[in-house]
Amino acid sequence: MARGKRAASRAAVALWCWGLCLVLLSGCRLFVLQEGSDSQGYWLPLAVTLQLDPTVTDATLSYRDSCQQPQVFPAGEPLSFYLIREVGMAFEQVRVDAASFKQPPDGSVEVALQLTTMTLFIPRQTDQSYEAIVSFEGTLMFRDRGGSALYTKKLRTDVRRSVEVNRQSCEVKGLKDLVSDASLTFAQGVKKYLGTSVVLEGYAKQRSGRDPLPSGGSTTF
Repeated sequence: MARGKRAASRAAVALWCWGLCLVLLSGCRLFVLQEGSDSQGYWLPLAVTLQLDPTVTDATLSYRDSCQQPQVFPAGEPLSFYLIREVGMAFEQVRVDAASFKQPPDGSVEVALQLTTMTLFIPRQTDQSYEAIVSFEGTLMFRDRGGSALYTKKLRTDVRRSVEVNRQSCEVKGLKDLVSDASLTFAQGVKKYLGTSVVLEGYAKQRSGRDPLPSGGSTTF
């Protein structure tokens, strides 16, 4: 009987720890993965810097609200946050400041956007839901230690969600979650292309003779 109670207690503790780990890994926010998302880490043994172009950090999305007034929704913050987090799972060390490395990094990742659009048409001010689409199209580039481009990839993300409007307000509800989901999807695509690149896997093996990295991955903002 006592043995059964101890087993149940251990199971409860393990379940609690598992839940805590999920919250911590999602930045103190319980994140439910959307269909098609990728939670995998690749941890290629490279130390790299992440360079986000102003088209990413200052990204905006233009649309018209339910009163047909032009509006601008900021997208740079969620894009930057998720890119830093997800690229940090592609390599063992990722930093946004090259000077913070004690030794020259193995390379750099550059991300720039060529297209940011929100497709949303609200014909009249009423209590109704409408479909909105956020699209991000960009270029990913990895440069080696000498600055030569080793890997380039173009990618596009289109995420659809329902947004809500009502006749008492011009506000469109649900845009924040839509932009957040689109930013995450784009960032996870960047991570996957980096983590599964045969070119970068070969480069990591080539660089394996350098001084060993500290155990475990690290990301410095």
